[in-house]
Amino acid sequence: MHAHTAEDEDFLTGRSGNFARKLEGIENLLALRSEGYLPHNVSLNAVINTRNYRSMPEYAAFYLRMGINDVRFNMIRTDACPDRGEELTPRFKDLSPEITRAVAANESRLRMHMSFGDLPLCVYPWEILENPVLAARVVGEARDLETWVSVFTAPKDLDTEADRFNWSAKKRSALKLQPEDPCSRCLRTDACEGVWRSYHGLYGGSELGPLR
Repeated sequence: MHAHTAEDEDFLTGRSGNFARKLEGIENLLALRSEGYLPHNVSLNAVINTRNYRSMPEYAAFYLRMGINDVRFNMIRTDACPDRGEELTPRFKDLSPEITRAVAANESRLRMHMSFGDLPLCVYPWEILENPVLAARVVGEARDLETWVSVFTAPKDLDTEADRFNWSAKKRSALKLQPEDPCSRCLRTDACEGVWRSYHGLYGGSELGPLR
């Protein structure tokens, strides 16, 4: 669920009426949770993009009122639509203060489980990185379980071999990179997955900085 308004959600998903249909689905899930069928909670995942990155606190507050208490914002990658990369991908330098604003709103009044993912560590505001307790809550990769993905083929594709892979390893090896400059001087490349290749292809690595 990428937005908290019909205009943005329908635009981002390319389907008119999608926002209303998704809200109905969320309400159904919350009803099942209240009946004890979803003991591990219901959480929302939004892809960070140019349409929503300045309204993350408002997004969280909107769904908190519905009964959602866990949201995850993941940085967009545009491998599948490179022609729209610049249109949909916010710059890190603009995103970092918005993360500060979202976390501050959450810590002061919302009190949800709020985390972010697929961002280089150096993009996070220093107020988060220098607070180990806060960083453990906010940096998504610090919370994530090891995840394996299995790809199942349709009957018509029986001649195609199904795939199974570790998602974190695939991201780091195939979808992200740690550029020589400046990541080679960073002391936390063990913990940082790097930057989406689609982002680096658009904007380069000038906004990244080695952590000491």
